[in-house]
Amino acid sequence: MSNTQRLGAEAFGTFWLVLGGCGTAVLAGEVMGTLGISFAFGLTVLTMAFAVGHISGGHFNPAVTIGLWAGKRFESRDVAPYVVAQLVGAVLAGAVLLLIANGIDGFDPSTGKAGSFATNGYGDFSPAGYSLLACFVCEVVTVRVETSDTPFTYGCRRGELLELPIKHGEGCWVADEDTLTALEADGQVVFRYADRAGRSVPEANPNGSLGNVAGVCNPGRNVVGLMPHPEHAVDRWVGGEDGLKLFRSVQAWLGSRQGGARREPTVVPGP
Repeated sequence: MSNTQRLGAEAFGTFWLVLGGCGTAVLAGEVMGTLGISFAFGLTVLTMAFAVGHISGGHFNPAVTIGLWAGKRFESRDVAPYVVAQLVGAVLAGAVLLLIANGIDGFDPSTGKAGSFATNGYGDFSPAGYSLLACFVCEVVTVRVETSDTPFTYGCRRGELLELPIKHGEGCWVADEDTLTALEADGQVVFRYADRAGRSVPEANPNGSLGNVAGVCNPGRNVVGLMPHPEHAVDRWVGGEDGLKLFRSVQAWLGSRQGGARREPTVVPGP
């Protein structure tokens, strides 16, 4: 493919992403809700990946382009042209969206208020009031491994401390007291927020999660859900390597299945 075709595909793909994703938020956000908007972004990327992904590689986002370059999977000379093409596509989509939205009675993007044109950012335009600096970094929390009897903690020690990033402005784990008691009794609390001394204290809880719970598993112990992002802590250059322990645990667990042995649960008592 020629360079012109590749850049054109990137511009069009980004145009479609912004028009479809942000357009859903601006024009139908109250109807579609957060889940609907998420699907809109996902489906726009999916359609463009099939339509023009074979031409340009389907980046449609400067972050993807820069990430691929950082991973030595994209030529340095192509980074700037790709980013410019993406910005052009995004600006054109924003202009079209503004033209459409201006036809809505009462629509006024000039108010400067958060949400007036699906705006977000820092300060007043951040859903949780994050500063400019917070937009460039994320918070890293310490979690304590409560049980090693899951595929994801198979290679960890109970009580081991892991440093993992969190990237949510709102949201925490909640349940009624009976549910929490049952999960504790069955050893289904897998991770708990703790300080660097390993103490599960309120000061170590970043979001108000009940019982400082950071992750739980299902009764079968083969599904683990957690708020921190271990996938963003797999390299010392990008957030540390503690998250890698979870994925290596899965590898070790799969290897152990060949022997057919199952370890007894090892559970750390609640806070």
